Amino acid sequence: MTSLLIGVGMLFPLLSFWGLLLCPLPLALLGCLDGGRWLGAGIFLTEGLLLTLSPSLSFYFLLGCSPLSVGLFLLAEKREKLQWTGGESLFGALIVSILSKLALLAFFWVLTGRNILVPDLAQIELLFSETGTLSLEQRQGFQEALRQTAALLPYMTPAMILLWSGLESLVNYQFCGRFLRRRGTERCLPALPPFAEWRLPASLLPAMILSIIAGFFLDTDQWFRASMFVVNLRLVLNVLFFIQGLSLAFWWMTYRGFRPLTRFLLFLLALFPLTWIWLILLGMIDMTFGIRARVRRRGP
Repeated sequence: MTSLLIGVGMLFPLLSFWGLLLCPLPLALLGCLDGGRWLGAGIFLTEGLLLTLSPSLSFYFLLGCSPLSVGLFLLAEKREKLQWTGGESLFGALIVSILSKLALLAFFWVLTGRNILVPDLAQIELLFSETGTLSLEQRQGFQEALRQTAALLPYMTPAMILLWSGLESLVNYQFCGRFLRRRGTERCLPALPPFAEWRLPASLLPAMILSIIAGFFLDTDQWFRASMFVVNLRLVLNVLFFIQGLSLAFWWMTYRGFRPLTRFLLFLLALFPLTWIWLILLGMIDMTFGIRARVRRRGP
């Protein structure tokens, strides 16, 4: 199953995102259900199978995927000893995912001399130069936009690693934990609180204010690297505030007694970019004033 999830992108590029996102899950479940020896055997067999298909995929699995599978297994195996909450366990999985992605980037940098997160610009330009759907001016404008984007991507690597690792650890942690709790196994991950109760630390708000102030005073030409650090920081903080705002919206709909179908339809609005800025502002307001706690104190 892990080999299938990793290799699905070779045949179906549109599904590669989900395949790479969920590839740590099958082996994590194998270890939690049948023990560490089966997990080790699964890693060995998957690595051997992928090595026959593509060495690059095998290295991606070994360095970028299997560490999170092992990490989730250890969090479930050592649950009683660690006595961690769901949030602390998720943070531990996040650290494992970040370190594995850094190891993967370092390995391919030594091997190829390039950042694998930055696409090959020459191949993309060649692909669009062969299509006849774009005029010459449109093609030149698109190529220029690609060059500018490719020039910025290396500086956006920290934010991309943090966001991808956060999404990967959260999705695999949730799916793994829910499946194990339904099976009633001894090895089980600590449950996360309901999404409607998620509230991030208020210390993130001063960081956002400082990033906005720094963005006004930093000259992009003279302090390019510093300005890119501010952009990375603001991007990650915006995602965190978005999650906080979405959590508050879910809590409000539950508090007001909205039906599940209505909550689902309203949740679909969050997929439209026009709502993102409002959810970010809502998250910042909730982080500042603690809206849920204030409403509970006032009572029904």
